[in-house]
Amino acid sequence: MSIVVAEAFHITRHLRPVPISKQTALDMYLAEPSPNFGYEIINKFTGFGYTAILLNMTSVTYLTSVEVTCSNWWHYLVIVVPEYINPAYADKAVMLIAGGSRYSGQPNATSADVKLFSAISTGIGAVGVILGEIPNQPCVFAVDPLHLDRTEDDIIAFGWRMFLNDSSRPDWLVRLPMIKSAVLAMDAVQEYLNVTNNIHISEFITAGASKRGWTTWLTGAVDSRVIGIIPIVMDELNFLANIKHHYQA
Repeated sequence: MSIVVAEAFHITRHLRPVPISKQTALDMYLAEPSPNFGYEIINKFTGFGYTAILLNMTSVTYLTSVEVTCSNWWHYLVIVVPEYINPAYADKAVMLIAGGSRYSGQPNATSADVKLFSAISTGIGAVGVILGEIPNQPCVFAVDPLHLDRTEDDIIAFGWRMFLNDSSRPDWLVRLPMIKSAVLAMDAVQEYLNVTNNIHISEFITAGASKRGWTTWLTGAVDSRVIGIIPIVMDELNFLANIKHHYQA
């Protein structure tokens, strides 16, 4: 199937305004163009009371292909459309920010996340979305003396170490592309459903666990389409204070 390049929605339309004097590295990263952004329809499947569309979405570039093997990020993006849509939720979607790796295989009706979110989607009568590969992994860093396949917290910690060594390089922080991928996923969902299903989503509730819970917090902080967040496990409202508590414990 052909690649669909998403052009109708632009993330800067939805970013919460931040004065230039208060912009963070995340704000500046989100405002940058995403020339690789696009998606491909690779499968459709049905379950009890729903139809699911599986997209392969290309989102962002992390560092460069010289610096890391996971530079070009892509994700499986599942959109669950229930047969009955509650009029109260017709313009809303619930999005799970999930993990996985490039080698996990395509999600299907028997996948745990799909079973969970299809039940939620059909139960409340709202579109459900599952965004996988956050972060895109595993990664091998060129400057890593061990040249390990790093995943999850290893990727985060390695990027932190590099940023602490050189604070002029916030692009080492994998949190930035994790959040931007979630923002772009909302763009893809809006565009796809608007064009193919005549469903007009304008608001999202995001959810995720652990580092995806952290991503959930920050996606809600930066994007005005997010009207509710469900961060699971990760509770870092005051990150600096929390880190000190962790260390002292």
